[in-house]
Amino acid sequence: MRLIRNEENRFFAGGNNQGIAAATGDHVVLLNADAVVGPGWLSLMIRCAEEDPRIGLVGPCTNFASGIQHICDPGYRGVGGFSAFARRWARDHAGRRREAHRLIAFCLLIKREVVERVGLLDERFGPGGYEDYDYCLRARRPATGSFSPRTLSCTITAARATRAWTTTGCAASTASSWP
Repeated sequence: MRLIRNEENRFFAGGNNQGIAAATGDHVVLLNADAVVGPGWLSLMIRCAEEDPRIGLVGPCTNFASGIQHICDPGYRGVGGFSAFARRWARDHAGRRREAHRLIAFCLLIKREVVERVGLLDERFGPGGYEDYDYCLRARRPATGSFSPRTLSCTITAARATRAWTTTGCAASTASSWP
């Protein structure tokens, strides 16, 4: 792991773009500083990404997000009960997939070939400005510019804890046609 320090706040897109540009390997993971992850979370995300060549992005569900990534009351309070819940959730949802058109990038795995084709996050959005949704839209576009209807997801275990909330997860992933 390599620490990249900035003299000023680069915000979500700028800071993550520095990390993406410096990263090596087959996968890039964006993980917010306030994220709490469950047992085996990274292995489960990578497994999901590699199950189907059409999968380009993988992201977990949470009890504090909108859309397909939202999980209603997980039945525990605080971070203390998260690990047990995360293990149960992963076991109970193993191999399940859900369609996702967009993912919130609080915890997001991106295949290297997606980064090479799509590029970096758009820094014009500013703080909290939907740059993650924009990235998902761009990732879903085949080289022809039209949108691909093929999207997939799978189960992972990931969480975040801030403002006394936690997340866990059934991951969502966005697929696209690769050149």
